[in-house]
Amino acid sequence: MLQDTMKQIETIAELLRPQWERQGMNYLQFVDTLIEEEGRFEQVQSAFAAAIENFSQSIGKKAIAVLVRKTMGTIKALEEKALNRVESKEVEEKLQQLIEKADQQLAEDLSKLGS
Repeated sequence: MLQDTMKQIETIAELLRPQWERQGMNYLQFVDTLIEEEGRFEQVQSAFAAAIENFSQSIGKKAIAVLVRKTMGTIKALEEKALNRVESKEVEEKLQQLIEKADQQLAEDLSKLGS
């Protein structure tokens, strides 16, 4: 679950169902609210991980708490790595090449239609 964002969202939604139902929201409205503001879902993820860690520690299972913390750190590192890769100059250049290729293909196709 900790590596699957959708499972995290579903779990958090179920845990918070009484609150969002009291506010007259449905599941999709809650999810939209959860993810629409940048950083909000990450805050909820951190709070959720902290709650699991606190619960785990309270029942004497520090190993679970450490695992949760490390897993969340790994997920964050992977997200940052993926974001850096997408924002890289190499990806930007590749996208520009694809745009130019598509533009060239469109020009050729339009030229053939005119013939």
